[in-house]
Amino acid sequence: MLKSLTFANKQLNSKSAKEIGEGVYLADLNFKHTIDYSTDYRVVSKSGYIINDDDNERYVRWCGVCDDYRQVVLHAPELIANPNHYVISLTSIKRDEQPYSGGWRWSKWGDYIGIHEPKEEYLAYEDDIDEVFVYHIYEVKRK
Repeated sequence: MLKSLTFANKQLNSKSAKEIGEGVYLADLNFKHTIDYSTDYRVVSKSGYIINDDDNERYVRWCGVCDDYRQVVLHAPELIANPNHYVISLTSIKRDEQPYSGGWRWSKWGDYIGIHEPKEEYLAYEDDIDEVFVYHIYEVKRK
């Protein structure tokens, strides 16, 4: 199930991480450290998950790229029903903030599960994609 976290410092929730859905946070790429050091939880695993779905097992990678967090939930709906606690973090990557030479690349961040069809290696070169989110799925346990 997706789990809302209790932050030790309430100001942190509004500055470093903003909860945008139950257990879903808009945060920076180092959100694992925020969980471990600023909440009542610790990250147990971030290496991918074997999900049992009607006697079939499938692997869900712990990170990737999406357009919206609901795509992550649709990609791994088993996380909602699972008795373990999970957190999803999203980091916004905007095309207009990328340098034209280099910058953010699709191939470095896992599978893209969004609705667009990337045509270029670098987000800066895409014509039709203004923003994507790098997502991470963390299994967490209370300290």
